[in-house]
Amino acid sequence: MRLTHVALWCVVWGATSHNNSFLLRTGKCLMIGCTASFSCAPLFDEYAFERMRRRHGWSMTTFWLGHIALHYIPLLFVWTEQVEAVHGFTAAAVHITWYWTASRGTWRLDDVYVPIDGGVCAWWCLTCLALVCEMGSVYL
Repeated sequence: MRLTHVALWCVVWGATSHNNSFLLRTGKCLMIGCTASFSCAPLFDEYAFERMRRRHGWSMTTFWLGHIALHYIPLLFVWTEQVEAVHGFTAAAVHITWYWTASRGTWRLDDVYVPIDGGVCAWWCLTCLALVCEMGSVYL
């Protein structure tokens, strides 16, 4: 399961269940981190999106529409939610837990997404970017 799916689950469940603003706001922080990290992948590997597109058998138009639909559009629905530091730190904890679990302890997400130039170092840089965005979302 990709982290974007976890974040979307938090947002949808938080929005549809009564009095679960903690989950919704934590989901907002996760979405911000996921969006930033995924969008910056080409800075580390200019062909990452092309390999993802090919892996799924999508056209580039389908890939970009999916990227916008999964990462940016959900943010429009939660952007006005006010988050506090606890939401950002919870999102970061979820992110690190997911990262460790999804990589099966290798810190490489090649099997989840696609192999990326720079290996573990690139994955860590993208994850650190996401963590900073998640914890810093309180300032947005």
